[in-house]
Amino acid sequence: MIHSIIRGTTGAEISEEPGNEEPNEHAKIFMKLLKEAEKELYPSCSEATKVSFIARPFQIKCMYGITNKALVAVLNLFAVILPKVHSIPDKMDKVQRVVRDLGLDYVRIHACENDCVLFWKENAELDNCPICKESRWKDLNHGAEKGAADVVADAINNNEKRLPRKILRYFSLTPRLQRIYMSEITSSEMRWRKEGLVNDGKMQHPADSKVWKHVNNKYKWFASDARNVRLGLAFDGFNPFGMQNVTCTTLPVILGCVRNNLTGLCQC
Repeated sequence: MIHSIIRGTTGAEISEEPGNEEPNEHAKIFMKLLKEAEKELYPSCSEATKVSFIARPFQIKCMYGITNKALVAVLNLFAVILPKVHSIPDKMDKVQRVVRDLGLDYVRIHACENDCVLFWKENAELDNCPICKESRWKDLNHGAEKGAADVVADAINNNEKRLPRKILRYFSLTPRLQRIYMSEITSSEMRWRKEGLVNDGKMQHPADSKVWKHVNNKYKWFASDARNVRLGLAFDGFNPFGMQNVTCTTLPVILGCVRNNLTGLCQC
């Protein structure tokens, strides 16, 4: 993906002369990422750049559940072995900053301890759940784990954020779809259902189904662009009521469409 980003800017000149329009915040982050992507991990290193190296151990951390401290320890080990002029980060926040710039970060949304509401939008400024009245924050005397009360107290004294009792982590779909289309390989695979599907009258892919064709006929503007995406979400064994002794499960399937500019969901 990183190599595709760099190749995509080849031939496109970005002028920095006075009087030109100031790039927006996203453009600044993108250009900074391009510079980091071209930076050598150490002089004469041809196997990896700073960004590509950071992305790999972070992916391993996510796949195998490695803790932040363990990842930093591994990076420190590399730092000892490699030449001293390397560009390996020594702190976790530096690693996470690169991931955020790639657009693969997530949004933290505080939630009620009893799952009544999310402290979001109209509830964003509340300190207590409007339904069950439970506190949004950890109790310094009872709710916090051993040793955590002092940390929370210090945070309050220093005007830092208090610790929420429960957090929902929201992974935004739009930037992840955008990153898929930044890679030549995955971008081609995303368009396969329109450009590579064999129309032989047999049911071999969901695109051969009557439902898929019905959507194509009803929303021809949507079907005309191979980059438009259909979303199908299935939760195998998902139990929405938390009743673990119930043997039956629910399998809801949600079908949606994403606009070709990847800015949001359409109404179909």
